[in-house]
Amino acid sequence: MSGLARFQAGNVDEAGKLRLNWHDDQRIVVYKITNGERTTFDTWARLAVEIIRAWHPSQRYLALHDISHPGIALQYSSFSRNILLPAVTEEATASIQDVVGDTERFQASIALVVSSQFSGYLTNTMAQLESYRRQFQNLSFKVFADENTALGWLRSHLS
Repeated sequence: MSGLARFQAGNVDEAGKLRLNWHDDQRIVVYKITNGERTTFDTWARLAVEIIRAWHPSQRYLALHDISHPGIALQYSSFSRNILLPAVTEEATASIQDVVGDTERFQASIALVVSSQFSGYLTNTMAQLESYRRQFQNLSFKVFADENTALGWLRSHLS
């Protein structure tokens, strides 16, 4: 995945509101959000689009979106009707529809980590998950309360 070499782990912005990490030799990407401003979500969406476009089509896209920082999941859900999107927002996901819609070439497993205090929202999220699963057979999503369990699930998709 040499196209991913330009995406360095660390703070994406100067204030550390969005952090990018890699696991398993850049086969799992982790986005950690610690600020609920719309500009942070837009930066996160742009980064996800760039990484998805750079991802080698022979490899399953494995991503962990960590929105477990207090208040982030609630803020995110207020900006997006569906928090289970490969590129974070409806607009960003629409911009990569040529990639995501290619079920022959693009396969993805995406873990969403939320705070355990956000569990009431999970019922709605699970309904979204089932609806999305029916719409896109090449994408799988799962919601977790901790990063280690989410990474374990993503690692089970490594080939």
